[in-house]
Formats: sequence, structure tokens, C-alpha cells
Amino acid sequence: MWSRNVLEENQTPNLIFGMSASPLVDGDRVVVAPGGVENAVISFDRNNGSRIWASGSESGSYSSPQIESICGVKSVLSFNGDGLSGFRFSDGKPMFHVPWLANPAEKNNVCQPIVVETNVKRSRIFVSSGYGKGSAVFEIRKTGQAFEVS
Repeated sequence: MWSRNVLEENQTPNLIFGMSASPLVDGDRVVVAPGGVENAVISFDRNNGSRIWASGSESGSYSSPQIESICGVKSVLSFNGDGLSGFRFSDGKPMFHVPWLANPAEKNNVCQPIVVETNVKRSRIFVSSGYGKGSAVFEIRKTGQAFEVS
């Protein structure tokens, strides 16, 4: 019905091992994470391919975008080449970013983040990477409209 070349359209170079993150379909949306300046994560209309929003300036990686409730907010998580980012699903507004570099020369974050706890005030997210980087649990706290990470 429609197609988009997200790398070409956003002047984003392909990754060393090629794009392998899967598109995410939720209702009438398709979300992709090619990486790039102001286009790290992009939401398209599933029916006609029109762009709904684009957000973030993190580099791409190999983990697929995923939908989670973070502090009660429907969110898109992106474990990108620069770390873990959260975007509001409705409009793409950035919620938080946590730096996490695995193999800095190639920025190989591959594993899917795992939300291990969540409620309206706090969410905890587990990430893990190879290349000797290891694992961590990040706590996201919502205070008013802002999000804090520890």
C-alpha cells in the first residue's frame, strides 16, 4: 500500500551491519527507529504512510522500538546507539534519555530493554549490552510533567 526509505529521506547512514530493528505497529501507527538528527524515532500513519511525528537526535542501533507504559504514560522506548530514550507515543515528545554506549566505535546496542516495574510515579528499566558493557537498571521518576533518571 505504501513504502518509505527512512534512511534516504532523513539523510541517515546505514549501520555497519545494516538496519535490523523491526518496525513497530500499534493501532493506526507504524513506528521506526532509523536514528538521525531530529529523526531518531519516527511515527507514520499505518493506512497511508504519512509522517505523524519525528523526534530525537540519537544514532540508530539494532534494537527495535517498543511500546511501554512509563510512569503511566504510553511511551516508545528506543535503545539506540547512544543509550535509552523514551518518547511520548501520542506526539513524540522526548521524555528522557540515558547515555549507554556499548562498543563506541559501532554503537551496538542490540538487546530489547525490559520494564521490570512501573506505576504512575516510577518505572524501572533493565538494559544489557555486550562488549564488556554489562547491565543496569534505570529508574525513571515523574514529577509534574518532567522525568528524572537515576
